[in-house]
Amino acid sequence: MRGGVEVTLARTLPGSGPGDRQLYVMQRSLDAETAFLRAVQARLVGLGVIALLLAVAAGALIARRILSPVRRLVQGAEAMEAGDYDYPLEVGGGDEIARLARTFEDMRGKQRDHVASLEQLARVRSEFIAVASHELRTPIGVTVGFQELMIRGALGPVSEDQLEALTAIGRSMQTLTKIAEDATRMSQIDGERLELFRGEHDLSALLEAAVPAARAAGPGRKVEVSIEAPGDLGEACVDGPRLKQAIVNLVQNGIRFTPDGGRVVVRARRDAHVLEISVTDTGIGIPRNRQGDVFERAFMVRDSQNHHSSASLEFNSAGLGLGLSIASGIVRAHGGTIVLESEPGRGSTFTIMIPLGQREALKAAA
Repeated sequence: MRGGVEVTLARTLPGSGPGDRQLYVMQRSLDAETAFLRAVQARLVGLGVIALLLAVAAGALIARRILSPVRRLVQGAEAMEAGDYDYPLEVGGGDEIARLARTFEDMRGKQRDHVASLEQLARVRSEFIAVASHELRTPIGVTVGFQELMIRGALGPVSEDQLEALTAIGRSMQTLTKIAEDATRMSQIDGERLELFRGEHDLSALLEAAVPAARAAGPGRKVEVSIEAPGDLGEACVDGPRLKQAIVNLVQNGIRFTPDGGRVVVRARRDAHVLEISVTDTGIGIPRNRQGDVFERAFMVRDSQNHHSSASLEFNSAGLGLGLSIASGIVRAHGGTIVLESEPGRGSTFTIMIPLGQREALKAAA
């Protein structure tokens, strides 16, 4: 039948044979069946949606309960890395995350006290170095003055042996004077008290003066030092003596770690925005895992008990380790940076990059 379902049933009456059967025909409406199935399906879909929403809500609640405190801990760690040890954690309760937050808070307090003590120690050390180097200047000056008078014979005749001894004293006084000056400069850099006296300086003249000054510290070394720079570098508003010292320190570092027969090349270029001065050597190079430490103070001093310094830039000798640190501090005071490129066995290149002001930019554009 159309619009319905026909069901045929067969039944055998009691006491009759197998062939005696009665047939019953039942008819059910197809529309009613379809409506029933659709209603069941709709209810199931509704229950599924409700279950899904409940699962999402429960997951969000659980995630918020777990992730929110963890996120606060991460933010607290990031703030601590930036120097803020008072970032509020706001993690309560008595579960594992709350205990983790309390442990983190205790650790953060100890870290804050430790950093404060280190900063205080650094200030005391910097002040001590500044005072000690300043006090050294008076006895050094007196000793140098009498040494010069004795060499000139102003205090009486001097024999050849005495003259040789006085000359050695003069060299030692020069070394001691440089140590005192470097210590003073390093304390100024550490305390961010390095004062610059900017003025218009001819850049080519700075390079021409820096290279001989660096060579003078290693008279016995057979390392070629040359300058490759255009002749029209012009002038720049910098602290000339300080920038010269930075270049000298980089060149001396190249000489110290380049074997005899090698080269150190000083290159320079400028445009409207930046001044670049690079010092390239053919020396022993620096391993990649140590390149991030070369500008740290006393990088070269590995063992203070067995340290032997060399004032003549002997190959691979250990100095005080202040040269690169001072150069980096001087460049940073100019608002610039030093970039290192090095490979063991193939030498190193230190590149000074100093931004030029509006005045230099206008001159370059003209």
